[in-house]
Amino acid sequence: DYSWLTSNVKQQEFSDAFWSDRYDTLAFVSGNRTGKSVCLARFCVGKWIQEKAKAGDVVWCCTATWEKSVAGQMKEIWEALPLHRMQAQEANQI
Repeated sequence: DYSWLTSNVKQQEFSDAFWSDRYDTLAFVSGNRTGKSVCLARFCVGKWIQEKAKAGDVVWCCTATWEKSVAGQMKEIWEALPLHRMQAQEANQI
């Protein structure tokens, strides 16, 4: 995945911690840039939804406003999903 090739060390370390099963809760906090959204969406949440999520599982993604969440976090997560393998394939649902 091209996202991984262009990721930085902090993003890779967070992804490693996410997949390690050493932690119950993780928080990725930093400045107002796309690094958090891309890292979490592509390397963590999107992949987790594809590989491990079960019906009823919940993922919390927090940001300043609903509008910012839709434009940033939710968009990145949606784009990380394999839409060709999902029933609801219209990205404009978000």
